[in-house]
Formats: sequence, structure tokens, C-alpha cells
Amino acid sequence: MNAESEIFLTSTSVIRAVGNNTNQTNNNYITIGSTQINGSGINQTNNNAKPNQLTEGNLGGGGCSGLGNCDPNLNDQIIALPIELKTFTGHLNNGTTQLNWTTAKEENFSHFELERSVDQQKFEMIGIIQGRGESFSDLYYDFEDSDVPYGKIYYRLKAVDIDDTFEYSPVISVENSFKGKLSVYPNPVQQNEEMKIKVPGKFIENISYMALYDIQGSLIQEFIDFDPVNNLKVNTKIKSGLYLLKVQHNGLEENIRVYLK
Repeated sequence: MNAESEIFLTSTSVIRAVGNNTNQTNNNYITIGSTQINGSGINQTNNNAKPNQLTEGNLGGGGCSGLGNCDPNLNDQIIALPIELKTFTGHLNNGTTQLNWTTAKEENFSHFELERSVDQQKFEMIGIIQGRGESFSDLYYDFEDSDVPYGKIYYRLKAVDIDDTFEYSPVISVENSFKGKLSVYPNPVQQNEEMKIKVPGKFIENISYMALYDIQGSLIQEFIDFDPVNNLKVNTKIKSGLYLLKVQHNGLEENIRVYLK
């Protein structure tokens, strides 16, 4: 090997080659003197590198599954992102979320998958929007979500390339408030009488959490994952007076005054 050519193999399985007798003849191998080194992930990415100098690049394969976040089993694979997302916004109008986004660049791009979540943990796909494929000017997209759950709702875009690699947009949120839309009846309620909680027609989920408090703030009873179809029954014998029913659902909260005779 030429004394002026050196190779360095790091602990993360990446290779760096420097030397006047180093050549990169294609993306699959490099030669150092008379020695050829194979690897599908050799990348020359440093525009300021000296002649015959390769920057560090992963020798493995695979793709990324997020904006700047790769599969943890891979080593910092360098790939070209399919789009440049310029804006992504959403606002609620009469129970419908209007989503708009703009791309400044699309290259080898396939489509968007629009995803929604109520907790930022589990996302579900609610729509597929085809991309334009190739563009280096601003492109505008929109989508209406007319089946919005109540609470704080999160959205993100999954941008999918033609080879199925993908990246995620930042997450945005809107609030579909149920404030002033919940009530209990009868109210006032008699001792040992069951109550019903009235919810809006589109409120088709179980209520995440409810709790009944007395006027001093002491907890009387909890209701977890409560189906609004069922009756509310207070199991503890309590005094007549004013109570507060605290309703929490998908990150939002509402308080309902309950009078017990």
C-alpha cells in the first residue's frame, strides 16, 4: 500500500480513506493504491474535502424512518430526503380540521400519508395524498379532516419516496373543545338517584376520566374509561350540597356543577 494512503475503520463500521493514491470509481467501491474496498454505502459528501479524500459514511444498507431519525439498528445512513417541507399548519372550523402544507422541493417523491393521534404515541393514517414527483418550486396541498375526535388532536405528515423510504414532518395540534357541551341530568339530583351525562352527538368515544369532588376539593368517586351510554351512580352516601364533576378527555378538561338534594 502506498505510504501516502491511509484507511481508518471505526467502531461504528464506517470507513475513511485519505491519500494521494485513493480513488472512488463508483458508489460501490474505492481503491487505495492497488487495493479495492467494496461497500454499498460509501459516500463522498464533503464538498471541501481534499482530492482523493472520502468523508465518513456507513458501509451498511437500509433507510431512515423519520426526519433525521434512522432505524436504531443502522449506523447514520446518509440519504437524500424526498421533499423539503416549507410549511405545515392546521386550524379547526366548525368541527372540521383544515390542514395545509407547502413543499419547496420534491425529488423522486411518491406521496404523503396524513396521520392523526390523540396522545402523540399511537398515530393512525386518515388519508393519502399523491405527490407531484419532481419539483423545485413551491407546491401547495390541503386536506380536510371532518371526523375529528374531541380533545387535543395531533397531526403529522409521512412523506414517502418512490423507493419506500420516508420521513416525518413536525407534529402540529388543534383543540376540538367540548367546553360547554357536556351536562348531567337530572340536576339537581336526589340521593341514590342515578345521573346521565349528556355529550355531543359526535362524541363517540368513552370518556377517559371523570371524578366527583365535594366543595372542599375532596375526591368522592372516580370513573375511568366511562361509556356515556351508562348511568352515573355515586356509590358513597354523601351529604346534600354542591359538587363538582371533573371531566378529562384527550388532554382537555371540563368542570360540571352537580347539585345533590
